[in-house]
Amino acid sequence: MGFLELWKKQSQDYVFGYAVPENTPKPGSGVQLAANDDYVTVWLRRMHIVAVRIGTEKFYGAIHGDLGIWHSSGEFVNFKQVITPPELRDVPAKELDRTIIANQVLLGPTPYRGGRLQMNFALLSIKSGDLAGPYLEILGSLASSAGVTFVSVAQPFLQPLQKGLELLTGAEGKAVLEIQLVTNIDSPRTGVFVLIRAPNTKLKLEEIKVQQDYSLTKQGRPLSEYPYAVFSIETSQTRPDFNGIPEVRKAYDFVIQAVKSDKPQEYKEALIVFRRTVLLSPDLLDAHAETLYDQVKTKMDAIMGQPLTSADRSAKSIPNLSEFDPF
Repeated sequence: MGFLELWKKQSQDYVFGYAVPENTPKPGSGVQLAANDDYVTVWLRRMHIVAVRIGTEKFYGAIHGDLGIWHSSGEFVNFKQVITPPELRDVPAKELDRTIIANQVLLGPTPYRGGRLQMNFALLSIKSGDLAGPYLEILGSLASSAGVTFVSVAQPFLQPLQKGLELLTGAEGKAVLEIQLVTNIDSPRTGVFVLIRAPNTKLKLEEIKVQQDYSLTKQGRPLSEYPYAVFSIETSQTRPDFNGIPEVRKAYDFVIQAVKSDKPQEYKEALIVFRRTVLLSPDLLDAHAETLYDQVKTKMDAIMGQPLTSADRSAKSIPNLSEFDPF
């Protein structure tokens, strides 16, 4: 059974959905995401695994996330994540329940453009072997390079990551699906989202309380008999990593070069390119893109208007992109 078959396995008895806000560390949550007004981040806040039924063999644990969101171009884009925590590497099956997995970013911060939020998530236990461990580490490094924040960086890595997982899990009996979530949230809102591998006839969402460390309890007792995952969907009006957007940083470098060389025509052209790049960036909200351009133009115009001396155009007089604040 390959990864896609595992991914599509029915989970009709799972308990999943938004926890009651008053029963979570974020009682003020439940705010509807506003299109083109928020940056959204999805966290895996906690993962609990129960003792599994796989005998005495050793396994290599991996978390796979495939989250999708609408792009400013009108297309749906995906961000893939493969996390291989050191604590889940080459672990005996009976010890899988001793590891706490917490606070892993699965998506964002990235602009919310409206529409559904796709959440596909799985925890896999893969039989240890000569190639399984190193192969998973390569996939983890590949996913890390792709990132979960910038659209232009993430997209080229989607197919290699998918094919890698297919090859790794394609052999019969090599992978065990511990817990999974495959859903679309049509009207996403902030809050805590829980997935519990328990029959929904035995457990109700309103009975669950999410503690400060995102562990789950019922009537004051730890919910230890079921495997579960806890996610949080959060929004912000800022994204501190904006200076890392590759195309924006590259366009800003061209502006700096033109300013340092004191070539007005090149500066004018570089500024035009910078404006177009910033305004078309899928990783910035429109208002913030406009503000960033205005701030850069104002600063650079002032520098270009100064008498040219070695000090005026020195590296110290030209700010780094991170020194601007478009928020």
